[in-house]
Amino acid sequence: MSVFPLTTQISRRRLPSWTAALAVVVTLALGVPVTAFAQQDLSAAERARLQRGELVTRPAMRRVGEQVTFGGTSYQVIAAPLQHVWRALSDPRRYTEMLPQVRSARQVGQVGTSRVVALRHQRGPVDISYFMNFLFEPGTHTVLFNLDETRPHDIRPGWGFIRLARRGPDHTLVSFGAMVGIDSGVVSVGLRPTLQEWLLKVPLTMKWYMDRQRQPA
Repeated sequence: MSVFPLTTQISRRRLPSWTAALAVVVTLALGVPVTAFAQQDLSAAERARLQRGELVTRPAMRRVGEQVTFGGTSYQVIAAPLQHVWRALSDPRRYTEMLPQVRSARQVGQVGTSRVVALRHQRGPVDISYFMNFLFEPGTHTVLFNLDETRPHDIRPGWGFIRLARRGPDHTLVSFGAMVGIDSGVVSVGLRPTLQEWLLKVPLTMKWYMDRQRQPA
């Protein structure tokens, strides 16, 4: 069952409860609350890597019975004001340029600040399509997302968040966390390192996109 399915029957009054539900799921999966992801939670070595402009990753894997979920958290500093990054992140039409290996991104539904986006990732033999629910929270510059299991999908349930934090007047810290389920078959297990690499590169590909926006035409 989707944590916050988007249908015309759902009222806006229920949105806060969906936010809380997904936040609980992310906390259980990653071991820390969404609100904890900030620079002060990083080690000195990780902060030094961020200062050098590097991507910091913390891969993770969880197993519950036969179900395996993988993903983790990652961090990147972007040389762009927070509002510029938030504006880009809030526009799913930009996801083909902003997110790893996304070949198509099409918004198919919206209720308030919640949206359903059809996504397709493709590289070499890997070709994955699914629908993702996104909940945008402008007040905290946070995006919560989870798989829409009511629609066709090539992946197991997944969930996560992207959170932006201001670092001075013209830099933004991107904190990302996600967990995605896979089957226990040989093929699925073999693809896990590739898919995990794609996931944790999200803050880095966001940086690449924002860097391109600063370049003169």
